[in-house]
This record gives sequence, structure tokens and C-alpha cells, in this order.
Amino acid sequence: MKEYGLAGAGVGGLVLGLSFFMETTAPYSDVVNLQLMQIQMMAWQGGLALIIAGAVIYAAGEILEQVKRMVPSDENDEDEDEKNDTDYFLG
Repeated sequence: MKEYGLAGAGVGGLVLGLSFFMETTAPYSDVVNLQLMQIQMMAWQGGLALIIAGAVIYAAGEILEQVKRMVPSDENDEDEDEKNDTDYFLG
């Protein structure tokens, strides 16, 4: 899951970086075109959203790994129960 978060953040960073190089003027004039500026702004915001989503997904993957390490497996539980029973009767 962490890999998907890193991939999403990487794509978001790429989109964010490329949005700064988008043309905001029409090829036939030097006047700023509001529609092109809006597309540039939307690409910038989309890239930023991907970076944030990637960070959240990465954090969720890290939390899931930590939880999996904390939860004992079923095999370990049986061994501990048998050990506790043996200790109770023998000692």
C-alpha cells in the first residue's frame, strides 16, 4: 500500500511541476488567456491533491504494517496458552 502512495505522490509532483511550464497565452498574441490560466491552475491543484493523497495512503500503509507487527499470529497464541497451562500445573 505504501508503494501506491509513493507512486501517487510522484505522479502528483510531476503534474505539479509540469503545470508551471504550461502556456498561459494564446500562440497568436501576448494577452493572457484566462481559460489557459484556469487549466494551469487546475493542473497545479490536481498535482497537489495527488501529493496529499499519496502521503495519506503511504501513512495508512505504514500504520497497517505497524498494526500487523503488534497483532500476534494464531500459532503464537496456541504456544503461549500451552506454555501457561504447563506452568500452572507444574509450577
